[in-house]
Amino acid sequence: MFKLFFPFIPIAIVVTLAITPVYEDGTHLVTEFARTGSGRVLAVFADGHLITSDDSGDSWVTNFEAGERTPLTSIITLQNGNIVTGGLSRLGRPCLFLSTDNGSSWGAVVPAGINTYSLRQIGTSVFLFGRDTSGPAIYRSLDNGLTWGRVLSVPGIGHFVSGHEIGSNIIAIRDEGQVYRSANGGLTWVLTASNLQARYVIKIIKATDGNLYAISLKLGGFWQGGNLFKSNDGVIWTVQYTSRDTWFNNIIEVGQGNFYALASVGTTPSQTLYLMKSTDYGVNWIQVSPIRENILDYDDTRFGLLLLPDNRLLIGTGRPGVGIIYRTDPVN
Repeated sequence: MFKLFFPFIPIAIVVTLAITPVYEDGTHLVTEFARTGSGRVLAVFADGHLITSDDSGDSWVTNFEAGERTPLTSIITLQNGNIVTGGLSRLGRPCLFLSTDNGSSWGAVVPAGINTYSLRQIGTSVFLFGRDTSGPAIYRSLDNGLTWGRVLSVPGIGHFVSGHEIGSNIIAIRDEGQVYRSANGGLTWVLTASNLQARYVIKIIKATDGNLYAISLKLGGFWQGGNLFKSNDGVIWTVQYTSRDTWFNNIIEVGQGNFYALASVGTTPSQTLYLMKSTDYGVNWIQVSPIRENILDYDDTRFGLLLLPDNRLLIGTGRPGVGIIYRTDPVN
């Protein structure tokens, strides 16, 4: 049984990693990155535009404009080289776009009305987790992003956050913590009884130990700072870490058991943003370096986080009217 209140867990500030801004413009925050087989890096923004870099972030060019009414929230490079980016559908505008030429040109691939929260390839299928006009929804593509069909829609508010293959099943999780399971490759889904008491789930990863890790901003029905949950089957979850003053925003694994996370530190999630590090699958954390932007709030906006081939991290942040990309020294 989860406890709703935990003692204050201090985290020592250990500034050990240089972080340098490599891009800034007067638009909006950077929500996600992707990297292609050629080494091109793509970054999407909450105001609907996309930029690319062919030199690991030294220089950037604007590549695509979805429009300010279509905030882009996710981007993925598929196994065949296609790139899909998606966002929020507003005022009847398209919200999912496909490139088949390394990001040089883009075309809309689904009707308006589908809000993308995350994109993930599982086997040969590509999944869109988000919501549509009916409620939280999952869409699937069997042809590398060209066409899409809805495989699950449930009533209610919120959205699906993400999904991962674990064992012979695919597990999908809603932002309010509900767990759905598919045993046939995502064709059909069933709501599964789970002890995940997380609320406001904002990111799920599958680590090298085979377990799923989910970060959220609530425990039970209470705002509880940063929470990290762990599961080996997507159904039974344990609390890996919790803190009243560390509000996780994004997380990535760099090597076995080494987690890096973006988190704001303070009594509310709008305090100073830090790059955090754990070397034990998220049990203990240290503050690696502070980051200038500090706009985290009670919402589901993620900041971008990407590992480059030379082990440097790209960090996408910003605020309304400013988009900033930082690059770190090599991490380990």
